[in-house]
Amino acid sequence: MNKLQLVVETPRAGKWNHRFIVAQKCRLCESEVAKVIAAARRNPQGKNYLSVSTETAQSVSGRIGKEILVLEGIDVKKLSNTQLRQIIAQLEKRLTDLATLVTDKIDWEKEGKKIRVVRPELTEWEKEFTGLPTLALPWEKDFFWMSAIGLSHLFWLGGVLAGIIAITIILLSI
Repeated sequence: MNKLQLVVETPRAGKWNHRFIVAQKCRLCESEVAKVIAAARRNPQGKNYLSVSTETAQSVSGRIGKEILVLEGIDVKKLSNTQLRQIIAQLEKRLTDLATLVTDKIDWEKEGKKIRVVRPELTEWEKEFTGLPTLALPWEKDFFWMSAIGLSHLFWLGGVLAGIIAITIILLSI
């Protein structure tokens, strides 16, 4: 089953502007985090995520951007209306904490070089959401190991293996 995880996009990463922030054991690669954030930009609630956001000024340019906090992996259909409201309230509370994290605790000169910034604070925040229903992704039902590798890495591995097989066939035919 899918582990619940928090992912963030902030426009306040110093000179870097937009960056993703994830927990220490986040299984999503950069492109997968980008897809989750893009979905949350379109709709704050999906079948496997809930999100909250706020408009905020970028620290360098002063332009307004959206800071988004997403709880990914949750089976939204299994939540009661009360649970849904409670989770959204918890996420909104964490938006305040996120502002402090982004502006006071992260050294963007050091950590901003990577698009996906790993922070222990999100690991701690995720603990508040234990016990909620999770939604298994299609490939996790039968191939749980694929979530650890990441789907994009699996396609890369398949390409490498195909290349090795092709080279082997060519060498054997010589």
